[in-house]
Amino acid sequence: MRARTEFIPATPETAMLETRSPVNDQAPRGMVFPGRLFPGIALVGILYLMYSPAFLADYLMNDEWGNIGSRDCLREAFRSAFFVWGRSLFGVYSTLVYRFVGYDPFRIQVVRFLNFASFAAIAIFLFTFLRKKTQNALFSFLIVLFLFSQPSFQGGMAYSLQMISNTQPAIWLSLLAFCIYFSSRCERIGPRLRIATVFLCLALAMQSTQTYAFFSMVPLSYLTLCDWNKQRRKIIEFLAVASVVFLVSTLAYKAGLHYWHTHGKHGYALGEEGVRALGKHPIRVFVQALNPATYWNAFEVWNYPFPFHSTHPLGTIKVAAAYCVMTAWAILICWALRTEIQGCTSEERRETLYKWFAMLVCLAFGALFVVADSPLTSREHRPHVVITFVGVAIFAAAYSCRTLALKYPSLRSTISQAVGICVVAMIAFGAQAGLVRGYVNNRAEQLNFVRTELMRAELPAYRTILVILPQQNDCITEPCGPWAGHAVQDHVALPGGYHYVLAALGTAPESKTITIVPQRPDIIDRDTVVIDWQRYISSHYGQMRSRNHP
Repeated sequence: MRARTEFIPATPETAMLETRSPVNDQAPRGMVFPGRLFPGIALVGILYLMYSPAFLADYLMNDEWGNIGSRDCLREAFRSAFFVWGRSLFGVYSTLVYRFVGYDPFRIQVVRFLNFASFAAIAIFLFTFLRKKTQNALFSFLIVLFLFSQPSFQGGMAYSLQMISNTQPAIWLSLLAFCIYFSSRCERIGPRLRIATVFLCLALAMQSTQTYAFFSMVPLSYLTLCDWNKQRRKIIEFLAVASVVFLVSTLAYKAGLHYWHTHGKHGYALGEEGVRALGKHPIRVFVQALNPATYWNAFEVWNYPFPFHSTHPLGTIKVAAAYCVMTAWAILICWALRTEIQGCTSEERRETLYKWFAMLVCLAFGALFVVADSPLTSREHRPHVVITFVGVAIFAAAYSCRTLALKYPSLRSTISQAVGICVVAMIAFGAQAGLVRGYVNNRAEQLNFVRTELMRAELPAYRTILVILPQQNDCITEPCGPWAGHAVQDHVALPGGYHYVLAALGTAPESKTITIVPQRPDIIDRDTVVIDWQRYISSHYGQMRSRNHP
């Protein structure tokens, strides 16, 4: 008989933030409870230090600049959001948010803080889930902090006025579906009713925003890898329900687009592009989905090179670094898989391969919307598009590290823990710097520029605000990407931001006519205030050159 080697999970070592107490612990229970809360409190505190600038500063991101002050009809918003984006509930959420804030800076800060609080609650949920599975508070703390330091979460924090309507309802509905199906407290609910409830929650999440509707795949990926033998059937059923929800929602959106087109209207450009590409070039879309280059910016784990300052755009260096991280991740996954199947019987090897395949299915749900964002070409995606993909990839890597640590004791050493803490701390510092420099300060300076130009003139004497658009719009600093690093972006061609500044200055926004032109006209009327974005950009390029070439 051939000898067989089994890996028996070892008792986790007590770590720096470990809060489990031994059986014979005679300490009062009142002392144990605060100790168990400490890691969660520390996690929220660090996230606050990282992301508090998002709700302590006055700024507007791209869509926020255009939508601020809007007061759409709820019924029309529900209808148009379904036909344009395929997410009817988002239209309701967004309309309610912009109705609430109006032009009030304080209410905007309230909304941004609520967005942060919700993200912090999601972080606590994932931390609690991981700590329960790993029995190691330090490890769970570092993994969740690393996840919430990624560029995708930086974008969600910075873009909070707009994206609170996108992210929070969809993510919480998705996590609710996960809890209903896998929580032991819901075992009393009948199987059919649970499946129906999960279907309803995921369908509502898709109608909130498709990109985050399958965020439940993040904890599901870890559950799959560590509890496959116990919960194989439930995992397969959950993935099947999610697949049906995606198929039904996609068909409903396609039917809605067809109806919208018959009335001479157009839907969301990226959505129409994805549906068209899938219909005309399904094989090319499938090949693009299998191409690793499609997902390179999901592995851009360090988008601001802290502690350096005023860094020029890294360009291909950043892309090459992301490919290196992607390669390291793939090696880690393969190494952990090889470790698990070593010395196993054929049946055990087959089950191990099945669970890793199920993990890839979870990853595929995150990849769906990355491919939909660019179905035929590889490009740098907007940060929020990769949020589920990033979460699954990090949780799979976390499981792989735990698996390898059982075989290689050096990975559980004090030195390894110190290295892990330093790396995560560096990423977290980079996330804080990236948020401030790439998003908040940049957009706050834009509003300040508009205020300065308007305050230089006696507003009651002027009837027209002439906005001159910039002639160049390149990245001037890291972090550099679709939402960050540019001196200005296309949103300055929208009137909402100027109305917001006028309201803050005590002037009725409707009392002024805003004229937006691509170039400076030869003749400008005397009753016109000029806001020249080209002058703003020139000054910023000059500042960057002086910083890097003193």
